[in-house]
Amino acid sequence: MCIRDRWYQRRVHGERNIYQNLQQKKIWEMPSKRRNNGRSKKNRGNVKTVRCSNCGRVVAKDKAIKRFTVRDIVDASSKRDIKDARAYETFIIPKLYNKLQYLSLIHI
Repeated sequence: MCIRDRWYQRRVHGERNIYQNLQQKKIWEMPSKRRNNGRSKKNRGNVKTVRCSNCGRVVAKDKAIKRFTVRDIVDASSKRDIKDARAYETFIIPKLYNKLQYLSLIHI
């Protein structure tokens, strides 16, 4: 085998093997759908768990979708009737405060 043949083998087969090895390593790595993997943990080992408001399933607190809802206890038409019939003019009808924590799987 002459020098030219060795150079050709090293050039063609050697570089191809390097690229094949790189591709084989990438094949076994699972793709990530999101950069943060759907969590906001960032350098914390463990995160406390919470229960889903809808189904009761345990989910990590940083992975849960959190919604804070503020609603009137009564609807608008009933509110108007209560306002007309009240004895005190300064009475304020209380509101309903609720913190909802959903799984990411459940569509709101």
